[in-house]
Amino acid sequence: MFNVRNLIGFCAHKSNCVCDVLMILCEEQALFAEKRSFIFLSYFHHMAKKKDMTANTDFGGSFLTNNIRVALALGLFAFLLYARTIGFSYALDDFAVVYENGFVKKGFAGFGDILSTFYWEGNASFAQANSGLFRPISLLLFATEWQFVPNSPAFYHFVQVLLYALTIVVLYRFLRELFREFSSHWAIAVSLLFLVHGSHTEVVANIKSADEILALLFSLLSMRMLLRMIDKHKKVYAIFAAIFFFLALLSKEGAVTMLPVMLLMLVFFRQQKIRELIFSTAYLLVAIVIWIVWHTAVIQNSPAKTITYSYHDNTLIAAESFGDRIGTALSMVVMYLQKILVPYPLSYDYSFPEVKLVGLFSPMAIFGVFLLVGLIFVSVKYYKRHPLIVWGILWLLFSFALTSNIFVLIGATMADRFMFVPSLGFALAFVGLLKQIQERFPDRAKNILVVGSGILIVISLIITWNRTPDWKSNETLFAADVAHAPESARVNYNYGTTLLGQTLSMQDQVQKKQVLDQAIGYFIKSNQLDSSDWQSPFNLGVAYFRLKDYKTSLYWSRKSHALNPEDKTVIANMADAFTMKGDFDSAVVYLNQTIANGIVYKDTRNFLGYAYLNKGDTLKAIDALAEAVKYDSTYIDAWVKYANVLGMHKDLERSNAAFEKILKLNPADPTPLKMIATNFLAIGDTASANKWYSQYLARGGK
Repeated sequence: MFNVRNLIGFCAHKSNCVCDVLMILCEEQALFAEKRSFIFLSYFHHMAKKKDMTANTDFGGSFLTNNIRVALALGLFAFLLYARTIGFSYALDDFAVVYENGFVKKGFAGFGDILSTFYWEGNASFAQANSGLFRPISLLLFATEWQFVPNSPAFYHFVQVLLYALTIVVLYRFLRELFREFSSHWAIAVSLLFLVHGSHTEVVANIKSADEILALLFSLLSMRMLLRMIDKHKKVYAIFAAIFFFLALLSKEGAVTMLPVMLLMLVFFRQQKIRELIFSTAYLLVAIVIWIVWHTAVIQNSPAKTITYSYHDNTLIAAESFGDRIGTALSMVVMYLQKILVPYPLSYDYSFPEVKLVGLFSPMAIFGVFLLVGLIFVSVKYYKRHPLIVWGILWLLFSFALTSNIFVLIGATMADRFMFVPSLGFALAFVGLLKQIQERFPDRAKNILVVGSGILIVISLIITWNRTPDWKSNETLFAADVAHAPESARVNYNYGTTLLGQTLSMQDQVQKKQVLDQAIGYFIKSNQLDSSDWQSPFNLGVAYFRLKDYKTSLYWSRKSHALNPEDKTVIANMADAFTMKGDFDSAVVYLNQTIANGIVYKDTRNFLGYAYLNKGDTLKAIDALAEAVKYDSTYIDAWVKYANVLGMHKDLERSNAAFEKILKLNPADPTPLKMIATNFLAIGDTASANKWYSQYLARGGK
């Protein structure tokens, strides 16, 4: 748990205005239980009056100065809230988009590739699957960062947090210009509700999600330019609006949904008529057309095949009928709205079968329809009387449309990052609702704003603060989310894989067994949740092999191979298990098949030689072991087998040479000297045998 008092003290040292913004966060995390918990917004209201930051204040002079101070205070708060992430490592797609991206690692030299290829093409593992995404802005940012500070997660996280703080600053400035008839504390409430929202942890703590932040940042800047075009009566601002909107589109395709949001903003808050909107729309449409042409050219000119998603990526692909698909998508509307209201629990993954498939007439689907129809009804009926509420609702609906899986299936079932932009629509609608309540009960205006927004702000702040450390690394994230999304086969598989990887470096056999048993439990659960996936059985074969339970290892490896016959690696695993189990006939068959498949590891030919030896075929054993030491000339175990088999075959010259090689590799062990002496003794060369045996004794042999 953190101490918010200390945070406030630090911020106050930096800016007097920070205290105004953060007073609502005092009294630790239980502050909403006491009356003084909600003094912030009423206090800021008092300060707003004192500083003449009222609805009728001009956009100049001291107002601008105070406005900037509040904006910077909010930005500082946003930065401090996520400052811990600067010490985090890469997580999830950070590896693919940054660390393993060849274009990004070229720095400035990669700009040309980034601007002419689809999003994932810079990563060799994904270059053959065209995802249809073109998001060069975030990749250009990463390439620039790599140019100056290569492979520095701390620096990349710093830039990410800075971008988020900048977005909050721009958001507040935008809201103050938009709500010129409102008091400033309404803009502060919206900014705070958005700033602390728990779903933003994935966006801020995951470097890859810079695309989300940049898309929103440029969209807000575009909206500000549209407002200035009208308020300052300068049409040149329409050009800047189009440029920023174009950058938003190049950041993330979903920014296109901001077009109707922008136009509705001009209608609701600047009373623009259709004829007046044509001018603004024309410039924005030019930006869209240029973006579509560029986007299409890049995607269509790629030699990679268009990616085909499976139910592993999006559960809805497993739906047996169109009705089930739509029903499930509608049920997720309820889940999303719940998480936007109270963002808990959060997970990096909601894949199969965490989200359950339901029919079109299931209670959840019907409730989803009811919510959507209700929101649309409110928007149609009250757009003149309550424009802020309606605009917030429409912001939420439009920005959610492309990721809802209602209109088109995407490459994911659900994601916390999909709530990033819609959560701002929620904040706008919620504060608009509070404003209407205040107008009905003017004598309680302060308490309505403080209590209404304060509770949600504090709840989200607690969730955000406690969720952020989960993103420190893949290991911490996987460990946390097996509890947050326990029915996701992928979540269980990923955590099991993490545990399995940890056992590679473990020396304590008791601890190793405990961790392997734990990993096996998650793999078995993953297999139970998704019995057609081959990956969990594959890793179960590996885990049981490390436990030396070769019979069970073979069972799971065979199951994996049956599910995915194209995978050749599992053949090698089965070959090793047959060898260790002592089934040398099967071992020879599978080991030779492994070599024929071109999959050769350090032990492959070593095990083959050992299997042939146990079958009594010393000539084939010698050939296999000769290849083993050729593959890895430092592998002592292979040299020992090779030397002994040569000795058994009476090829003493090569046997002795092999023992001498072993001695060079491990001078501390005198055993090879004794074996050389034994070889000479076998051919009756007593003098040479005594010579080598004397050296053996001199080296500490017994």
